[in-house]
Amino acid sequence: MDVIMSNGIYNKIIHNNILDNGLRGVYIWGWCKYNTIAENNIVGNKKYNAHFVIPDRSYNNTWNANYWGNWHIPVPKPILGFIMGFGLPWLYFDMHPAMEPYEILQ
Repeated sequence: MDVIMSNGIYNKIIHNNILDNGLRGVYIWGWCKYNTIAENNIVGNKKYNAHFVIPDRSYNNTWNANYWGNWHIPVPKPILGFIMGFGLPWLYFDMHPAMEPYEILQ
């Protein structure tokens, strides 16, 4: 399953397997604020495991303790995105990426 969020406020994306999607696993765009993306397995998505395009009024989206599959060092994992209308790169960070996948029953 992939996750697409647009103009979301106070959502929680927690304990999911976000695996093997065509283009991206998690895609956030628009005015998204105060969302939490945590403790998911985000692995094997073709172009981006996670990506966002946001206007300058999106903020306080928290990424924490996700397992990325391609990140094996215990330091914050950068998540690349862009500021809408300007094309400027912007980074969020998963501050505590998981080093092992979660056992999530579907």
